[in-house]
Amino acid sequence: MDRIGLTDIEVKQKIEDYLNKRGVKYRRNVAFGNKKKLNYLFKNDHGETVGIYMLLWRRPVTYKTIFDLIDWSKGEDIHKLILVCRIMGERAREVINKEPSNVSYILESWFRRSSHNPLLAAF
Repeated sequence: MDRIGLTDIEVKQKIEDYLNKRGVKYRRNVAFGNKKKLNYLFKNDHGETVGIYMLLWRRPVTYKTIFDLIDWSKGEDIHKLILVCRIMGERAREVINKEPSNVSYILESWFRRSSHNPLLAAF
């Protein structure tokens, strides 16, 4: 648990509360490229498959680290990948320029309790 942000469990609870509120059926911990697991996988209102991958590391994360998480050669049927990041916004903007049509980023430095929920604008 960090000093100013939500715990990992609290972040997951916010995501699940949001999906449940919208009546979205979702799956947890789905295998996805590079031996990773998406925290959540669901279809949005347009029938697109959306995956959420949470980056909740306590160390600095570079754009290469994020990009390497995703194995783009596998051709998974993911229309949009949302990364819930605790990283610097400038680095994430650098990443989004690499795959703008495939990736949508939620940028919220430390999920401060007082800030608005970035998930509300995500779907």
